[in-house]
Amino acid sequence: LISAGRLVSYKGFDNVIQTASKLDWPVTIIGDGPERDKIQALAQTLNVNLTLIPFCTREQLAVEISCASVFVFGGIEDFGILPVESMACGTPVVGLNKGGLIETVLPGGGFLVENIADFPKACIAASDLSPRNVSDLTQIFSEERFILEFKKLILEILPSQR
Repeated sequence: LISAGRLVSYKGFDNVIQTASKLDWPVTIIGDGPERDKIQALAQTLNVNLTLIPFCTREQLAVEISCASVFVFGGIEDFGILPVESMACGTPVVGLNKGGLIETVLPGGGFLVENIADFPKACIAASDLSPRNVSDLTQIFSEERFILEFKKLILEILPSQR
């Protein structure tokens, strides 16, 4: 498992640690913040094999995410770019069926569940998804698509120039 972000309480890294514990899977968390000691203590209490990387480059982040089976998004955000980046790397996402994930984690890109208790089962299912198929889903967020859709909108709004 992998997760990343600022280590603050609303990001739900405790949910990530608890999921890793229930699965008996190792977990990598990339980020730093005021909840660091709490996350490390929880991992130790639950006997979770935690690798905590306080900082890495964008390139290192992509490599770490690409090597993981599942990206677990433990909190609720209005958008959350990391799940999209994870899927672009071919790593499926597991998170709550709330917030921005509803719009960004498309069917086949991972699993959204109603309760955190369902994370372990969703992680097992997500680990079987094809990395190529997961990555292909992110084309909806590509720069090329944005430009095409924006041009289309402009042409619909502006009166034709003759």
